Amino acid sequence: MNRYFFDFTISSLLIYKKRNLFIFLMLTLLLFLSSSILFVSSSLKTELIEAADELPQIIVQKRIGGRLRDIELEKIPFLVSIEGVERIVPRMWGLYRFEKLGMSFSIVGIDRFDYDYLHKLRDAAKILQKDPKDGMVVGQGVYDALQKSYYKSYFNFLLPEGGIKRLNIVGVFDTKNRLLSNDMILLNTQNARKILGIKEGYATDLALYVPNPKEISTIAAKIRLLDPSLFVLTKEDIKTGYEEMFDLKSGLFLLLFIMVLVTFFMIVSDRLSALNSQEKREIAILKAIGWSVRDVLKEKFLESFFIASMAYFVGVALALVYVFVSHAPLLDDLFMGSFMIHPPLVLDYHVAPSTYLLLFLVSVPVYLAAVIIPAWRVAVSDVDEVIR
Repeated sequence: MNRYFFDFTISSLLIYKKRNLFIFLMLTLLLFLSSSILFVSSSLKTELIEAADELPQIIVQKRIGGRLRDIELEKIPFLVSIEGVERIVPRMWGLYRFEKLGMSFSIVGIDRFDYDYLHKLRDAAKILQKDPKDGMVVGQGVYDALQKSYYKSYFNFLLPEGGIKRLNIVGVFDTKNRLLSNDMILLNTQNARKILGIKEGYATDLALYVPNPKEISTIAAKIRLLDPSLFVLTKEDIKTGYEEMFDLKSGLFLLLFIMVLVTFFMIVSDRLSALNSQEKREIAILKAIGWSVRDVLKEKFLESFFIASMAYFVGVALALVYVFVSHAPLLDDLFMGSFMIHPPLVLDYHVAPSTYLLLFLVSVPVYLAAVIIPAWRVAVSDVDEVIR
């Protein structure tokens, strides 16, 4: 291929610039939407799985009428007596509604390093111990939200029984898993009790630690049998629940993705149907002046590959910026649903190379075929017949 061959390809692109620009914009838009959907779903799925891995092996709760109620600490001796249970940690946690911004924060009470499943937050807990009485360590999302509301160094919590509890911001933590830490506030258990309205002698739930993973399901079944009033969740149960929630949410995006693909293939089908008379005459003239079928297909390949590859790179690049720089403001809200009552979630990059390959295969090769196949049909036809 020489310079004149490339010059002809560029000239051909410019002759049909309106049509080529339309195809480029359509492909870019479709690839942008498809890429954004796949990037958001991939990142959120990874975050959910990582968050589930941080949970204790067994969680025991008390639910009445399907609603979570505080559990009595007097249940601990009974539970710890079950063979296979190493220790039990009462957990104080809940949601605090910040009406001014229409958000909810996750309150977690912690005095010691009992929350082994939150080992990534131990540095934050160390900071908290330096000011245990009126201090709190907040996630990055909480900190940003408070700064917008002019709470630079403290926050006034409204207590359930009336009154205000002022806590100073003594630290900001940020972990690899933003889904875990973004909306979290760490404070001591006494302050957590006051803010969440948990009475003495009660906890939100109980975390059970079992050294032998093979005994987890047996112990969970035994607790359900011995005390039917208790609601028992294992880590695997929670993972399954996360996966079901993810599948439900991703169904919407799968439907949207299918609609995008259908639209794309409609364009491809229309492109495959036939070349216009002017393009047919051009191919016939090229053959008449000495171009081979191979040369014609090579020129059409370069022309279509330039359009499709540019659309691919631009569409994917825009999706990367939209999802991981702008944090997918619309798709993120739709996918997260109830989670978005929390501070805005910053999506971390979790995209497998196979995702890029999938996007490439469903766009570039298909469009190349849509252009080359009709051109080949004309190129192998009789020149005189085509020109006439």
